[in-house]
Amino acid sequence: MESNIISLLKIPGFRVVDVQLAGEEIILAVRKRSKTARCPTCNKRSKILKDYRLPSRILHMTLSLQRVYLVFRKRRFTCTHRYKIFTEPIAFVPRFSRSSILVEQEALERLSDSSFHTTTKRFGISYGKLTLLLKRAFSLSSIDWRK
Repeated sequence: MESNIISLLKIPGFRVVDVQLAGEEIILAVRKRSKTARCPTCNKRSKILKDYRLPSRILHMTLSLQRVYLVFRKRRFTCTHRYKIFTEPIAFVPRFSRSSILVEQEALERLSDSSFHTTTKRFGISYGKLTLLLKRAFSLSSIDWRK
């Protein structure tokens, strides 16, 4: 049952600890399955857990007009090779972001047939973030002007 929820929500490597329904929000408390993490600089695995960060509340996607939030604590590890501290990277959440890649893609698709105002209300993403997403998606370097 739990694996079906994880594949539906597209959160590999996590397990669902708690589910709360609050009005127009679904809040999932999740936790990483693995006990180790890979250092981003030297690419070696470490199992020396230093501490947990404060809980992060990430907007992940929308399901039937309800926003799905993931609440989890990022873990900080000590690299066994370099003895430096690093925060475990999460694949579907960009650094310093409060929304996942899935909700950003969903918002861009929504912009194709609705206005900025309705998209910001639906997803809770600001106008500035939407314009940044559009600029990233349609950067001038990716357009082939010869065609």
